[in-house]
Amino acid sequence: MNIYFSNIFRRRHVPAVCIKHFSIRNKVFKTRLPLLFVQNNIPASYQPNLQFIRNKYKKHQSQKIEEESDSESDDDNEDGIPDKSTKTITVKVTSLRTDLIVKTGLAIARNKVETLFYDSKIRVNGKKIIKKSARVNVGDEIDVIRSTSRMNPNFLVISRIEIISAKAEEENISVKLRRTKSLTVENYDEPFKDSS
Repeated sequence: MNIYFSNIFRRRHVPAVCIKHFSIRNKVFKTRLPLLFVQNNIPASYQPNLQFIRNKYKKHQSQKIEEESDSESDDDNEDGIPDKSTKTITVKVTSLRTDLIVKTGLAIARNKVETLFYDSKIRVNGKKIIKKSARVNVGDEIDVIRSTSRMNPNFLVISRIEIISAKAEEENISVKLRRTKSLTVENYDEPFKDSS
């Protein structure tokens, strides 16, 4: 410990003095110094200032995070989203195929998307799709039927993805999606009949 304080004193060009107690973050340490150096009548100009300055970085960072979250919530309100289960996300895809948008938008595996397609549980703008590789455009709504409603069999529980915008980049397409994981809607014009 004495080496540490002697280095501090050398840097500040202050003569070496005896320090009986010093503290670092509320822990008190005692130094062993010869009695020769212990003097109580040291002038104040030669006494080292060992005051710690606390830097408050976390508060500043948390304010930035709150500002960012406020701006995100403002974007959601501007889009007219009243529901908390609805989220606006941006994903990068290689093409605008229906199966690829469903896979990335709802974060489900591609083999499950194939199963949903073969069970006729994927609808684009309320209509069944013939090919799972059908292209979708900006403004299209892709519905994935989860089940019929328990309360009313005329309603369906679905997950919906709405394509808000698509922007082509060098290697991929950046797509802004509005995702609703659980939504209850009336059955379609071409009614869905649950096979199970």
